[in-house]
Amino acid sequence: MEIINAIPKMRLIAGKDVLEQFKDEVSVITLGECLVKYHVGPYEILEESYEEIKDFIKKKGYIINGNIIETPIINSFIVSNEEEYLTEIKVPVKEKINNKE
Repeated sequence: MEIINAIPKMRLIAGKDVLEQFKDEVSVITLGECLVKYHVGPYEILEESYEEIKDFIKKKGYIINGNIIETPIINSFIVSNEEEYLTEIKVPVKEKINNKE
């Protein structure tokens, strides 16, 4: 399972964040049915949210169907307290067929 960080790479030029190399780039990500979990807190405890996701997937009879996408919503650029960080985790899923997959 691959985790994709959805933040574009940024360069710091003369004190300004520049997304010049990405300004004309458009991407399409087809996720289909997707589990979404919002993690609140430092990145060091993201594993706790992944454990909740894993338990939910197992309980509901889903399987992961693609790459996981993590998107920081509130991070160190917005707040200084790591306890206030907000990260969106999207996990493409599909139902198991007769528990054979």
